[in-house]
Amino acid sequence: MESDAVIVGGGFVGAYLSSRMGDLNTILLERSDFKKHSTGLVSRNLFNLFNVPKNIVVNTIKAARVVFPDKRSVVFKGEAYVIDTPKFHQYLMDRSDAKLLREEFIDFKGNIVKTSKRKIRTEVIIGADGADSSVAKKIGVRNNFITGVEVVAPYKTSGDTLTIYLGNAPGFFSWVVPENKDTARIGLATYYPYDYMKRFLSELGVKKAYESYGGLIPIDFHDKMSSYRTLIVGDAAAHTKATTGGGIVTGMIAADIASDAVRKAFELKEFSAKFFRYHYDRKVLSTVGRELKLAYWIRRIMNTFTREDYNTLYEIVNSPSIKSVLNSADMEFYSKFIYKLLSNPKFLLFAARLGIRSYFPF
Repeated sequence: MESDAVIVGGGFVGAYLSSRMGDLNTILLERSDFKKHSTGLVSRNLFNLFNVPKNIVVNTIKAARVVFPDKRSVVFKGEAYVIDTPKFHQYLMDRSDAKLLREEFIDFKGNIVKTSKRKIRTEVIIGADGADSSVAKKIGVRNNFITGVEVVAPYKTSGDTLTIYLGNAPGFFSWVVPENKDTARIGLATYYPYDYMKRFLSELGVKKAYESYGGLIPIDFHDKMSSYRTLIVGDAAAHTKATTGGGIVTGMIAADIASDAVRKAFELKEFSAKFFRYHYDRKVLSTVGRELKLAYWIRRIMNTFTREDYNTLYEIVNSPSIKSVLNSADMEFYSKFIYKLLSNPKFLLFAARLGIRSYFPF
């Protein structure tokens, strides 16, 4: 079998990318049906990328409550959307003209892709195969990652406010995202999550769940995303915000850049590592790249937090001037408001102290 491009992995980003390949003969390799692995909380930025049908939106979030380890909390305003992830994925698949092969990716060498059933000769290979990406490893990129687990369960909330709990899941946090006033998506992420999840559900008084699922979340940043005839995108390239685990929008922005680079490669008949470095890596780094790098460093710093640090952070973010900045924050593009926060002397001093400590942990 021959093709112009093979996309390995048919999750959100892989499916979206397969719909952006133009007239190229594209094969999408995905061994299994879609399985839930994401909370499905997105910003308005998703709807700016393309026309997303309104019927995928399950709930609209109007505010976020952040609970600190000492149980004090701060509420921030801001709009986000809870989506039906299986329905959204099916919508992306329906938009695609790629040939879907339900086969397992085994390996590739040069321009030959080996699956569980055949060999495919192709010009370009694109890895969208998740945080533990086999394609990424082939080009020398490996992700650090944690495991996220989530249940959909009966749980009473206001219906329009999500809750984030800090300090109870090492390396990340836990959350309650309402689907409505009576049902919520409840989860956390850490390195060994199951005991922490059991304790968290017990604290919330959750005794049963309608469904449960989980997945890997890359906590990393890479400036290498391509090689000769090969690109990686989405979780495979850590196009995921290490602060929140969100990667649908950032992954799709990178996918748009990838599709442009691949189509240009065919126009010029140029598939070198240098070409893709310039037309793909460089452009991703200059758009979402700085946001992903900033999120990665914020996560690294937050992973050093002590209880005293959380208490100090609470006092800072609970001030009217800081809350006004955070109330207008963009959950995808952090740099837009981080600079505003750094203009606050208390926040600047706090950030500087933590930044120094993360470089010199003694």
